Amino acid sequence: PGEALEVRAELAGEALDVRAHASSSATLSAHVSASGAASGTRATRITQLDLEVRSLATYAALLGAPEDSHLDGHLAIEASVQGSDARGLAGSGTLRNAVLEAYGHEITASVRVPFAIREGELVFTGLELSGRKRDGPPGKDGVGTLAVSGSLGLLAPYNLALAARGSVDASLAPLALPGSSISGQVVTDLRVSGPAEKPVFSGRLLFNDVDYAT
Repeated sequence: PGEALEVRAELAGEALDVRAHASSSATLSAHVSASGAASGTRATRITQLDLEVRSLATYAALLGAPEDSHLDGHLAIEASVQGSDARGLAGSGTLRNAVLEAYGHEITASVRVPFAIREGELVFTGLELSGRKRDGPPGKDGVGTLAVSGSLGLLAPYNLALAARGSVDASLAPLALPGSSISGQVVTDLRVSGPAEKPVFSGRLLFNDVDYAT
């Protein structure tokens, strides 16, 4: 939004290369090819994607982020996917890096997290999220760490099957409860299931010396 977008496309035989580049915020590269056509069998579409978002702030309004969240950050993803029908997509990829900034906090994902795409779901393990106050040093003042695994539905109703375990400083609460002020430590062992619009939460939360104010 509000930024010039340069798009280049090159077609060579049955292969298509596309590159979309917004100079300050993002670059998307895609290579689409077909396998099996030469042997007389039905061709399978293979898409290789590489997405680098250098500034999430550019897309804050598009993502529906409140203005006072001051959303920013960056991420990089690569993936290889086979198939043309959303329900039949299969493939794998890697979240190379991701950092989210909002409400004065910074959430960082562990680097090079692998994921798989199968049967309309994105499945992953080994994702570790750590958070801190943006103006605080690592290891102090508002630190939290969560190990997250499970699956995300890629088609409506976008079913969730997630597990999150770890310890989170309650000062990170404004990310989920804007306008609140919370201090203390929260130990989590949670499960999230069901459609994204009406998720079901189960598990336990242990509050250690938590103070809450709105």
